[in-house]
Amino acid sequence: MGIHSGEVQERDGDYFGSAVNRAARLMAIGHGGQVVCSAVTASLLDDKVDLRDLGEYRLRDLLAPQRVFQIGDGRFPALRSIDAVPSNLPTQLTELIGRSADVESLARAAQTERLMTLTGTGGVGKTRLALAVAAGLADDFSDGCWLVELAPQEATGVTAAVAAALGMSASVIDTTALVGYLAQRRLVLVLDNCEHVLDAVADLVAAVLGAAPEVHVIVTWREPLALDGEVVRGVRY
Repeated sequence: MGIHSGEVQERDGDYFGSAVNRAARLMAIGHGGQVVCSAVTASLLDDKVDLRDLGEYRLRDLLAPQRVFQIGDGRFPALRSIDAVPSNLPTQLTELIGRSADVESLARAAQTERLMTLTGTGGVGKTRLALAVAAGLADDFSDGCWLVELAPQEATGVTAAVAAALGMSASVIDTTALVGYLAQRRLVLVLDNCEHVLDAVADLVAAVLGAAPEVHVIVTWREPLALDGEVVRGVRY
């Protein structure tokens, strides 16, 4: 059970709002029989129940780390936050407002579809949405979720940029070595801002999808890659 306290909106007999989302994200990092709550809820309890401070954790909405408390003294494994898997996803200091349904829908699709491209005009929020989707997949990909920022790269630097994001040796930058590395792993790659290196990205993604069956790729740019199996989702304001 996850407990958070805050204002919500009621509509058609159901409740909506960021407080509901936060409670759901708290619940998602706990284990069966465990009850966790936010610092806001803990501050309202006034020592009426036993609380154990579990420390700070990043939740799936990619906010800054949140302090989490356990109600009761039961013993459970470590919380299943996105910190539990390797990742270089950046912490976002503001909440992704009004996109919860989009994130959940895209995350479900990305679990089964290995290549998803988020398209839309500049500034529409493709990157934030892709990061939130990747974070939502973290529990299912034991080798992590990795952001590759391609805006500063030339076409010849795409493979090296992916290798660097994964923490590979600087000397291992050829496509064959990279694909061989990925073939042994289960992870998510987010390739961000690809429009100026389209051909190089398409070639690399095709090679990865062909040889690394447990790698899923999320791409952001203004047009599809036009690869077999690609799922395209338009992002609007």
